[in-house]
Amino acid sequence: MAMSTDTTKQYIPSQMIIDPSTGEKWRLCAGVAVLNSKNQILVGERHGKPDQWQCPQGGVDDEWTDTSNAGHPLTTKPKETIVQAAIRELHEETGLIIDRHVILDSTFPIPSTAGDGDH
Repeated sequence: MAMSTDTTKQYIPSQMIIDPSTGEKWRLCAGVAVLNSKNQILVGERHGKPDQWQCPQGGVDDEWTDTSNAGHPLTTKPKETIVQAAIRELHEETGLIIDRHVILDSTFPIPSTAGDGDH
């Protein structure tokens, strides 16, 4: 079976930011730093790219599926926040779940996109 090369059918569109002075488009992304009790950071080797390592990360979606309520129907919601994207990417890339495997540090300043008002 052939894989589709049309990425618009594989991924939900990411939120974009446009630089008003240049018109350049930038994909809004989120990343996660997972530290253990020894302050060692979790990194993973990229699939298909030997010797390239990174933390869980990815685009902030224009719509998203809430997977936080395990065992209950998934809910599609509009415009994910940076924090929601980081939590989703952490789970997608590592299987780790906030409040089950890791703790979200509430003392760290949590950014939001301009005007979204949701943290």
